[in-house]
Amino acid sequence: MALDDPYIHAWTNLHFEPEDDTFLMELYGNTTLNSSNGQDTFNEDASFDTGWDRSILNIPGPFSVVASNACGTGIISAPHNVIFDENCREYIMIQPRTWPEMLQVTEAAVVDVFDSYHDDGNNYWTIQEVKYWWRQKNEILEILKLPELIQRNRNQDKRYAYYLENFAESYLTRYCYFLENGIWPDTKRVKLPDL
Repeated sequence: MALDDPYIHAWTNLHFEPEDDTFLMELYGNTTLNSSNGQDTFNEDASFDTGWDRSILNIPGPFSVVASNACGTGIISAPHNVIFDENCREYIMIQPRTWPEMLQVTEAAVVDVFDSYHDDGNNYWTIQEVKYWWRQKNEILEILKLPELIQRNRNQDKRYAYYLENFAESYLTRYCYFLENGIWPDTKRVKLPDL
């Protein structure tokens, strides 16, 4: 990687910060999403459009990227959440799990000149569609092995594969609970649906 490579700081590793349960409850509507506890606030220029794309590379959840036009800025702004396909189109590989990740996804939306970032996935995903998406996990893992995709990313392919193998099922069962009940589950108190 050349020192003038714009993605030099976008490299991601396989370390995952613990999920912030308070943030997730706010994001998924249990309480009002705000920037409490001294967190940064959202960028006022954030432009999340409406629409939806059930592309196989967009993990189910509130955020998705629809028909991006290969600007290639997503992994610079949100290296823990965004992946490129083999044509440098952007996708949400991991939904924001913490305030810093949310701010990074917001920044990715700000710098995307084509308004490709959407925040209304909860209006479109159903439990059946999430389960169908999950059954395609092996297909997604094969896509992540495409040489052109690997070349376009800075280890996001490895991070996404690791997330799918180790964390995605837990997230998706909780997301299904949210879709069914309208609140993010307290996993100590509720039974989660099967995928």
